Amino acid sequence: MTKISHCFRVYSVPIAQSLFRHGCIDRKTGKLVMPNINSKFYPNFILGYIDGNGTLGLYYYRQNTSFSLSISGSPKLLSDMKIIIDNKFKTLGYLNKITHHGTVQTLKYQNKHITIQILDWLYGDSQESARMNRKYNYYLYMKYVYENYILKVPF
Repeated sequence: MTKISHCFRVYSVPIAQSLFRHGCIDRKTGKLVMPNINSKFYPNFILGYIDGNGTLGLYYYRQNTSFSLSISGSPKLLSDMKIIIDNKFKTLGYLNKITHHGTVQTLKYQNKHITIQILDWLYGDSQESARMNRKYNYYLYMKYVYENYILKVPF
C-alpha cells in the first residue's frame, strides 16, 4: 500500500515567524502541553484535540466486539489528559511510546464500557459547529452498537 504524504515549506522568514507566533510549529503533536484552563472546559479541549490527533475504533472479531479511543501527542500532554480521564472515570488508560521524528506517545482506552462513557462525556455538551462530524457520526454508530448489541447480550 502506498501512503500519500504532503509537504508544506515556507521560505519567507517573516511569514514563518508569523506562523510560529500563531502556534504553527514544526512537529507540534510532540510538543504541546495541557493549557491551564478551568476543569469545566476539559471535555471541550480534549475533544478538540481528539478531532485532530485521535482515533475512535470499533472492531469485530468472531463473537467479540471491542471499542477503543486512541490519542497521540507529547508525553506531558497525554500524561495530563490521562490523569484527568482516569480520575473522572476511575479507570486506567495506558501510554505507549512511539518514536517518530521526536517523542510522541499514544494514550489508549479499550474497555468498551469506559470508552463509551468517556465519549459520552466528551460529546455531551459539544456543539455541531465545534466538532468534527465524521468522528461524531462514528461515535453515534459506536453508541448505537453499544446500546443495541453490547448491553443486550448477557455476560
